[in-house]
Amino acid sequence: DIPTQWLVAAQVWGFGIPTGSSSKDHAWRFISWATGPDYFKQAAAATGYASVPVARTSTLEDADYMTASAPFLESMKTAYESADPENPGVQPRPGFGGVQYVGVEEFPAVGDACTEEFAKVISGDTDIDKALEACDKVASEATEM
Repeated sequence: DIPTQWLVAAQVWGFGIPTGSSSKDHAWRFISWATGPDYFKQAAAATGYASVPVARTSTLEDADYMTASAPFLESMKTAYESADPENPGVQPRPGFGGVQYVGVEEFPAVGDACTEEFAKVISGDTDIDKALEACDKVASEATEM
């Protein structure tokens, strides 16, 4: 079992499975659980319905969530329904669309390398400063090509 507080921030990040992963099935099962209704119920039981991140429209339609979030429910619905992933800010952005720069050719390789560095931090194999230095180096090298 994974503590629900670990996944609160995960709802605002995109999940991905590296192409070289040897555990693609396990990763997909985790992503499916972390974005599914079972996670919502587990998180709600642990932290209360009003604190559950809204990652699914079904969350907004859940009777217990609607009651707990009544003071801000309409604002949440408006924000959720009007969010535009192709224009994620309040001002126009030149260049790349979307919430990440996946249109940049080097982006996936840099993202994969940094994900590996952060995994080392989580597993205790390195510290955050070293991981950030490694990511900075990878990104710098990618932009020099």
